[in-house]
Amino acid sequence: GVLIQLGDNRYTPEELSGMVLRHLVEMAAKRLGMPVRETVITVPAYFNHAQREATQYAAASADLSVLRLLNEPTAAALSLQLKDPGEQTVAVFDFGGGTFDISVIRVHETVYEVLATNGDTFLGGDDIDALLCDELSAEFQRATGVVLRDHPLSWHRLRDAAEKAKKELSLGERCAVYLPRLVAEHSFSTELSRQRLEELASPLLDRSLQICNRTLEQAG
Repeated sequence: GVLIQLGDNRYTPEELSGMVLRHLVEMAAKRLGMPVRETVITVPAYFNHAQREATQYAAASADLSVLRLLNEPTAAALSLQLKDPGEQTVAVFDFGGGTFDISVIRVHETVYEVLATNGDTFLGGDDIDALLCDELSAEFQRATGVVLRDHPLSWHRLRDAAEKAKKELSLGERCAVYLPRLVAEHSFSTELSRQRLEELASPLLDRSLQICNRTLEQAG
């Protein structure tokens, strides 16, 4: 199994996930002013049996009773609170940080029927960040001769800057990236355009749309 080193301790992914759940439950309890013991947890629709079991184990390690694991697209459809009481069909496109889901759901009053679901558990916003990182690190290497991947802390700083740039380019056409003393005395200053971001992200989005088309066909 996978173990993650944090300080002097090593943890399984389930134990770390349990810590995150425990923190969320503490926040909820503080907000509600009462203890929280039972929970409904949302998971990517395309999680397999082992991934769902790992989620259950994580909740158990946080001393939580799981009433239900709910697929994220179904949860999104529930949150819509559709105004029209008649029957409707909705497609939920969920391009998350690390996973992608598409579900076609028929809603009739309080009944939510999943007609088709597909996805890719290795596709998401993190992949766009990684492509931006590759682009920026190549530019840094051309300018300085320094391979950024050999410097983990500097690479993390670049990763944070890439994610921030991605968000900024959602609103504007251009974005400055400035990282003083990124490696030793080498600072990094450059500019990214939305057009370049879209070029980098295009193959990933095409992959998601191919899955969408397949799902719509399956749902008829």
